[in-house]
Amino acid sequence: MGEPLTVKSAPPRKTRIRDLVNVYSEKSCRVWLALDRRTLDLVEADSLGKPMDVGAPPEWLAYELEDGWDNLVGYPYRDEGRIAWALGHGIAPGQPFLVEVDPPHYSKHWTDCGYEYDTDYSSELIRVAPLPPEDAARRWEVWLWWAALDRDARERADAAQRATAEAQRALALTDPSALYLTSDVYSTRGDWDYLPSGWRVYLNSAHLQLGSRVLVYGEDDGGDHAKAWAMLLERAAKVLPNVRPEYLRALPWHRPHVSRQEGVR
Repeated sequence: MGEPLTVKSAPPRKTRIRDLVNVYSEKSCRVWLALDRRTLDLVEADSLGKPMDVGAPPEWLAYELEDGWDNLVGYPYRDEGRIAWALGHGIAPGQPFLVEVDPPHYSKHWTDCGYEYDTDYSSELIRVAPLPPEDAARRWEVWLWWAALDRDARERADAAQRATAEAQRALALTDPSALYLTSDVYSTRGDWDYLPSGWRVYLNSAHLQLGSRVLVYGEDDGGDHAKAWAMLLERAAKVLPNVRPEYLRALPWHRPHVSRQEGVR
């Protein structure tokens, strides 16, 4: 769990990128970071030339940085939280700021499900490199422009994905030759520590994308195949009214090959 980033007071002075120095030790590390000007991701401040290093990053820091700096300084995941965090600390995109990070504290405690492990981080904001207000405003203006472009691109990509999914489902409902069956077992307790007692049968289409190829399914908590099949056939009749139950029961238990150019083989 990350603690909120606290702020230490420090006398302001003019800072150039070549003045920035990262200091590493086993007891604590002081590192210059910045917010990516387009994504607001938390990155090391080396876009204008890497700061000088004093010492070498300790093993604990290298281990924690496998997941990035976010947890170490309590940096939010979503844009809304990131903007509030940056504005609250007076930091603009690309503006270097110095943080001090202490070794994390690891703990464990017993719960009904076994031991639970926690990691607590401690970090402080030491200082922020000076930036004229008009430059900070301009950087936020540029970020808003990038954000609008990225949002538009995501919306167009989502619309294209929805259109593709709708077209694939329409094709799946009109091409019985692409249908096939799969099945699995499941535990009614929702926990694999218990032996599975239920059985589920799926009606799939090779026209649908991997991970979402199921049209309908039937199941029975007691593992009765006849009841599971009855549920599947009842549901299939609603989405595939022109496909006979006998045809569905005779489907293969493997995915047939589908080629857009050659059809189904």
